[in-house]
Amino acid sequence: MNARLPSIAPRQLRPLLLLSLALLAAASVHAQKSETDALGRPKIPEVKGTLPSPIDPKRPLSVDEMRAKKRDDLIKDVYHGAKHAAEALASLDDANPAKRSSAQGRLEYGQEVLQVGLRLADARKTEDATAFFADAEKALEKAAQSFEKAETKGQAEALYALAQVRAECLGKKIQAYRDLVAALEVEPTHAGALAAKARLEARYPDIKNAKLPSESK
Repeated sequence: MNARLPSIAPRQLRPLLLLSLALLAAASVHAQKSETDALGRPKIPEVKGTLPSPIDPKRPLSVDEMRAKKRDDLIKDVYHGAKHAAEALASLDDANPAKRSSAQGRLEYGQEVLQVGLRLADARKTEDATAFFADAEKALEKAAQSFEKAETKGQAEALYALAQVRAECLGKKIQAYRDLVAALEVEPTHAGALAAKARLEARYPDIKNAKLPSESK
């Protein structure tokens, strides 16, 4: 003979239902709050490589942390429409005077612009991200050309970063492959370039002999 479960009277159910509804409402409010910032704006998706957190407010920011904070603030401005991509790029340009005077400065500027573009792409701001990728491509191409012949590490790093922008962000796989080949000619042991070249060869078996549309005429 099966034991009968104890029955619950309607009066007993009412408090339970009210409690359940209250918990659901609280969870909903918490979810909404967690998706907005202090100003009630939608939060930007978090991506690795941003400003380290938490930061001790009593400790002065290092140079790298200050640059990261400015970069994060700029990303938020573009994300929320407070600045257009052209204005944001001008701000980055003004904050990096070294890009106009040295190959290393151009390389660092190009890498920084690329990081902003990647953050915006992750936040689904595709049009703005593309503007940053195009500017990063120009800066990195110029950086690669600006290093002295003996500065092989700088050349290779610039070419590797340029290949990243072209292959992953701008869809220029053939040019990217050539950048990686050039990087390995000056720095044969560059780990990043070796790995990226191998990935492109695995994905596109004919890329070694591929031609650009302008070369096929």
